[in-house]
Amino acid sequence: MISVALPVVKTRYFAEALDGVLSQTFADFELIVVDNAADGDVRAVVERRDDARVRLVRHDRRLPVIENWNRCLGYARRDHFVLASDDDVYLPAFLAEIAALIERHPDAGVYHTRARIIDEAGALKRLAPACPEMETALEFLWHRMARMREHYVSDFVYPTDRLRTAGGYVDFPGAWFSDEATAFRHGLQGGVACSPEAAFCYRESDISLTSSSGVRVKLEAIARYEDWLRARLAEVPDKGAAGTLLRDIRAEMPRRLERMRYRLLLEPGLRGLPGALGLVLAHGGGYRLSLMRFLKAGALAVAARRFDR
Repeated sequence: MISVALPVVKTRYFAEALDGVLSQTFADFELIVVDNAADGDVRAVVERRDDARVRLVRHDRRLPVIENWNRCLGYARRDHFVLASDDDVYLPAFLAEIAALIERHPDAGVYHTRARIIDEAGALKRLAPACPEMETALEFLWHRMARMREHYVSDFVYPTDRLRTAGGYVDFPGAWFSDEATAFRHGLQGGVACSPEAAFCYRESDISLTSSSGVRVKLEAIARYEDWLRARLAEVPDKGAAGTLLRDIRAEMPRRLERMRYRLLLEPGLRGLPGALGLVLAHGGGYRLSLMRFLKAGALAVAARRFDR
């Protein structure tokens, strides 16, 4: 029923991630471990489990993130597909919750569960906000923009053929926004189904994909995502209640992405302001940055720091 692909680049948490998949109470799945020229001995970890459900594939060279994800999709043999992560963890009920959603909502475009955000030691930091069992793609996107959702690529399960037909995961630099864009695209084809069970654990660490991408990569991804999203929203019918929400999203989307740009520039703290200023002066046009808005954001950051003291 479900193909689980587990691409491996970093092996610090790989054994825990692998055990999370193998511990599932739902039995109808295959697991494809994809050694993407990882930094450790993936085969040894797999062989110690001696589990016939695991199929090991190795890439001779390390593929870029999205190319690797889409190659993983190509290995899938089941009707639904989820891309696991080498540092996140599925709790035993994850696939059972997804299977139950598929049975109740067979025409949905994407399925997921509520997420638990854990630290490097696996301790719970927070729970992601709860979602309704079914929502439209526009509702999904609006709540994401309003920072009322926390989602990650390994939480989303898709109909395999639909994902392949669409060309796989949407390709943005550093895979930034690729999870959100892919989920939104498929949510337009039947909605987004969610289980309230917090059965997926996203690990916040210094080696996660989100943490390790550089500022320039993220700024480029934001610009490309903005263009992509404008094009997709232009295809959505502007009528009824959905039309009102669509207009709200079109108004809020530029503001959300602009705030994100300036937060990224100020992320390193006040010590990074000179470097950030140089980035704005040299590449502001390409990244859609305004010098005046950057200076205003910097002034607000300084004022906030002084107030906090």
